[in-house]
Amino acid sequence: MAIMRAATAPRKGWIRTFFGITLGRMLKWLLIAALLLALLLAIAFAIFVYWPTRGIPNLQRIDDYLTLNQGWGEALDSKARQTYYYSGQGAVMPQGALSSPLRYDWFIHLELPLSTDRFAAPEHMRRYRFIVDPQPSAANPDHLPVGFTQHFDPQRGERMLDISCAACHSGEIHAEKDGRRIAIRID
Repeated sequence: MAIMRAATAPRKGWIRTFFGITLGRMLKWLLIAALLLALLLAIAFAIFVYWPTRGIPNLQRIDDYLTLNQGWGEALDSKARQTYYYSGQGAVMPQGALSSPLRYDWFIHLELPLSTDRFAAPEHMRRYRFIVDPQPSAANPDHLPVGFTQHFDPQRGERMLDISCAACHSGEIHAEKDGRRIAIRID
């Protein structure tokens, strides 16, 4: 019976197996794990950052702006038109799944991935086909798209980003005449 016990090898538990690994083998597995993690991060970057930005349309140049006479005034910067475009109406822009409002200062300072360019820059917002006035105005000093407004939230003590009716109920047709691109604003 004593001979039988000596012939069978003692069972190793997972702790004994883990601590029985040589340093070289452990470094090899750590290197493989680090390479796999780096590969997964590169794939995640490509899927969530690089690929979505490749699908954004190119910026179209606009040479002239034209407004139709719809009772707002003839100019883009007429008081009635600016009031319609940039007056907050309480429709806050939700942030994430919690539907808490997005802070205005966060939005205007948000940067593009791998860049110091602002996400809310007029050129970038126009690439998403938002309507942006050619110049900032007193009603829109941060030069945001039509319908992007703000209100002060006394509970948070900060300005919050709003979306007004003008964001969806204003349009712009781009037409070309004599080699010049004209943006025709329809409110």
